[in-house]
Amino acid sequence: MAAGLIALGVSLLVTALRSMRAGPPTVVAEGDRTDWLSLAIIVGGLVLHWLLLRPLGFIVASTVLYVAVVTGFGDRNYLRTLGIGVVLTLIVYVLFTRGLGLRLPPGILAGIL
Repeated sequence: MAAGLIALGVSLLVTALRSMRAGPPTVVAEGDRTDWLSLAIIVGGLVLHWLLLRPLGFIVASTVLYVAVVTGFGDRNYLRTLGIGVVLTLIVYVLFTRGLGLRLPPGILAGIL
């Protein structure tokens, strides 16, 4: 894992140095504006995740975070997003708890998991 992160860091550094030769980077193109509503939705999802993690558990809190982030990026198919979020967080929960032996809070799903 560490070797992969170091390789990725070196790759990003090389890419950044090469792009600096081409001239200063353009930070914001003309006409680009910050979408404050999307930012608020994503930050709200992070806050909700933090608040819900212990009482409701990892799966519920992370599903809420996933839905908030995907909604913040513009997806409006909430039912599909919710389904994908549940499946992904369930897979992550099982891999981390059973595969790696880490303890994640089960919350309200303690009897089921």
